[in-house]
Amino acid sequence: MDIAKLGEFGLIDHLTKGHENKNASTVYGVGDDCAVMHYPDKEVLVTTDMLMEGVHFDLTYIDLQHLGYKSAMVNISDIFAMNGTPRQMTVSIALSKRFSVEDMDEFYKGLRMACDKFGVDIVGGDTTSSLTGLAISITCIGEAAKEDIVYRHGAKDTDIICVSGDLGGAYMGLQLLEREKAVYYGQVEDIRKKMAEAKAKGICREWYEFILNAPSKERLLTLFVKGLDFCVENDYPSAQLRAEFAGLRQHFGIFMSDHISVKSGKYVIAFGTSEGKANYSGFDVAQIWAREDTRLEVTTTDNAVVCIEVADRAQVTITASGAARVSVFLHGGTITKNATDKATIKVIDKSE
Repeated sequence: MDIAKLGEFGLIDHLTKGHENKNASTVYGVGDDCAVMHYPDKEVLVTTDMLMEGVHFDLTYIDLQHLGYKSAMVNISDIFAMNGTPRQMTVSIALSKRFSVEDMDEFYKGLRMACDKFGVDIVGGDTTSSLTGLAISITCIGEAAKEDIVYRHGAKDTDIICVSGDLGGAYMGLQLLEREKAVYYGQVEDIRKKMAEAKAKGICREWYEFILNAPSKERLLTLFVKGLDFCVENDYPSAQLRAEFAGLRQHFGIFMSDHISVKSGKYVIAFGTSEGKANYSGFDVAQIWAREDTRLEVTTTDNAVVCIEVADRAQVTITASGAARVSVFLHGGTITKNATDKATIKVIDKSE
């Protein structure tokens, strides 16, 4: 859902709905101009941290739920560091238009996970728009007895220093994530290069984006046929992908080491050791690609028009009669041709 449909206060109501306060020191939380807290016998600890997209977190490899948890924990840990107990939290967020209500639900899910774990109440905050990405500002409020507060300047020689967690674990994790990010952007750059190649070969950008994001095998095969020039020249799809097309490919005229028996089919794309016949008559218009070790007999008659591309070690026998017209682009392989009546078979050698 678009955040604009809810508005600022509607979003706040949506995100804080059902939240119940757990601490006696929380007199009044979300819903007024200020939150009200009461600490009659304890010192009050207050800490604030900001997290900026691109500086403190990268949404390439961190999801919003984990980000919400992290945002809360960096503040809660400051209270614990001074030997206090966290009690309340305010959350302020600046959002760009690319974020939805569902995105904020995920963020608050992680935020609440941390707050519920340590009994912290979310008592207020603010939301606003951003032109530069996601910005998060969180304030955590805690309490401690005056004599229990631990300050940094109180550290002395011979004091024992205690740490939690795995030292270096976060840094190692960051390095792994940065490596994966580099791999991802490397793949993006590779796709951009292929799109440029596709455009240079006469395939529009929109088509190539479609084929990269085909929602189903059927859709992919349809696009494969439409962009066959590029696919054949770039050996797409790979052998692994071809195996997944079994049972579907023949419907689209794609044969991969299969028996070929086609009448009036618009396309025949033959790979591997495919073998068989293709017959065209009437006013049929067809395009054929024969690759690798394909063995194919093509018969045309009447006013049929057929274009054949032969490559690798493929062997194609062509028989044309009536007023049929056949054009052959020979990239490799061999052909045998026989034309009678007014039929024509034109061969263009592209192997040189």
